[in-house]
Amino acid sequence: MALRTLKNRAEFQRVRDGSKWAAKAFVLQGLARAEGSEHGARFGFAVGSKALTAEPKIKGQPPRRPGAVMRNRARRRLKEAVRLIAPHCANADFDYVVIGRREALHQSFPDLLEDMQIAFDKVHRPPRGKGRSAKPRALTPRAAGAD
Repeated sequence: MALRTLKNRAEFQRVRDGSKWAAKAFVLQGLARAEGSEHGARFGFAVGSKALTAEPKIKGQPPRRPGAVMRNRARRRLKEAVRLIAPHCANADFDYVVIGRREALHQSFPDLLEDMQIAFDKVHRPPRGKGRSAKPRALTPRAAGAD
């Protein structure tokens, strides 16, 4: 299955305002598109060199930059995980952005697939209310001041 992709920065920025879930190897962001828009889920992938920066091998020296080879390897692993999981878990009216982390290079692929499936489930959950809930709680003897 070929993935439909996000093409420009504005599309990536719009998805940033949606819900997100952070796993060891990636962050998945998702946002529903407006009614009447194109059908089928769309995906964007972002793996920056700062996310993959290695620890310094020698104390006192700056960490080595991994370069394009490592970034592309992480991106390919994440794309394959999405390609396998998306037909079962992605909503057709959503846009998604997958942001790669260093662990995307080292995590076993079955664990990566499991994390991806969990992330899709979490992103699709309705957001929890911030602050107090709309439904007032019943007073307990402790809360009412009786001991």
